[in-house]
Amino acid sequence: NYGNMWQENDDDGEAIFKLALDSDDPNVGDLYFTDGVGPVFDPSADLFNLYSQDDIRLPSFYRQDAQFGVIIAKFYGPASQRGFHELFIMRLSELYLMKAEAHAELGQEAEALQSLDEIRSNRIASFSGGNETGDALLQAIRIERRKELAFEGFRFSDLARWSQDVERGDCTADECFLASDDFKMIFPIPRAELFANDNMVQNPGY
Repeated sequence: NYGNMWQENDDDGEAIFKLALDSDDPNVGDLYFTDGVGPVFDPSADLFNLYSQDDIRLPSFYRQDAQFGVIIAKFYGPASQRGFHELFIMRLSELYLMKAEAHAELGQEAEALQSLDEIRSNRIASFSGGNETGDALLQAIRIERRKELAFEGFRFSDLARWSQDVERGDCTADECFLASDDFKMIFPIPRAELFANDNMVQNPGY
């Protein structure tokens, strides 16, 4: 059911918590692509190339468009209303990856590998089991998070949590790199919160 989960509504999928939409609500998928206008975001080559050809996520997350090339197709929605899809807040696969990372950080490698392989064996047809240990295991978990949770709003927080730099691939913006110790890795406290509490102090740099 995984591929269909991103096409139609996730009636039988793995969602634990999601936002139900009314028919006149905005189309979530339009965040990534607008018909006739073109992609709002493009997948970077370094991310796209992480997927093997027999990974169900490849056709589930991406589509080949005749005019614009490879486009992001997560939350693609049903044929009757492209881009209209429930927004997932928490999915089962996220919990498996959280569990795998927690075990790995505690040095419980067998348990970490088991949770990681639950994801990989369910997504990759040819996958027959992993054997990573130590830092290689932790990196495999981080890569799998990037592949599984792409375009769902996790990546920046993950990089900040791991104290890693932000390096944007295929970047055409003015800023393509953000060091892990840059003050921008921590968001500013909203002005309304500062006004509401005299004891609140703004985060450094803002």
